[in-house]
Amino acid sequence: MSPILASQIGNASTLPGWPTNNLDGLFEALKRWPLDLRLDYSNDPQFAGEPGRAPFRGRAWGFCVLQYDAKLDKRVPRATRPIYPEHPDAVRYVGNFLTHTYAFWLDTDDSALIAKLDQAIAENLARQN
Repeated sequence: MSPILASQIGNASTLPGWPTNNLDGLFEALKRWPLDLRLDYSNDPQFAGEPGRAPFRGRAWGFCVLQYDAKLDKRVPRATRPIYPEHPDAVRYVGNFLTHTYAFWLDTDDSALIAKLDQAIAENLARQN
């Protein structure tokens, strides 16, 4: 059984050395290219304290309703139910890179894959500092 519930990773290219459109390719891209920090919503105040939140990662839940947030003084989307009812702890990774277009998203609840992706993302971000 695959650790990925659903995904779209990278894009096909005829460029020599281009990463494949799978997990191996994503890990290769994370080693080679800086992530685009504009796509990281982990520190966005409207998602503060949300379970499963980490750099480039959020819950795989549907944002179905707008609720007023007094601290932000505006209505913000709130997750109301898991996208995968049989996998309520699933998370969604979303990102792209600054220097190359190799966008990705993937949903998983596999703890080993989550740890591996979090580590690869942390190493990518550390190289940007």
